Amino acid sequence: MKKKSQAVIDSIVFIIMVVVFGMVCMFGYVIFSDIEPMITEDLDLNESKVIISDMNTRYPPVFDSLLALVFLGIWIAGIASAFASETHPILFGFMMIIIVFVIIAGAMLGNFYEDLFTDATLSSVVIHFPMTNWILSHMLEIGIVVSLTILLVLMGKNRL
Repeated sequence: MKKKSQAVIDSIVFIIMVVVFGMVCMFGYVIFSDIEPMITEDLDLNESKVIISDMNTRYPPVFDSLLALVFLGIWIAGIASAFASETHPILFGFMMIIIVFVIIAGAMLGNFYEDLFTDATLSSVVIHFPMTNWILSHMLEIGIVVSLTILLVLMGKNRL
């Protein structure tokens, strides 16, 4: 059985995974920052307090960079999946129409992120995650670029 191209599903999965991973990282930092003082209070060893404090300091840059790495990895996987799938060229036109809905979903997720992290309690977290903030606040543009690159690969592979 031949697999048909799943450019639309690849784009939707890409957008959802990036948004979910970014939000989980940010909420994880909020939770860890809230419980870090309680953990250090209960510990008797000064060395453990230093380790916990160091973990709290290193959390944002590590997970911010990790989201950028996941972003690029999923994008490359989507392009590779589009290149490896067998499709008829007529499906390209249908996929262009369906991609509009993917872009709308990306815009809605981007707006959801903007609404969620403009709250007073969560807005201070955004400062610590600059790459994540940029990626999640520009989901419309990212959805367009990712979808177009996948569609271009689908169109271009038939011309090779």
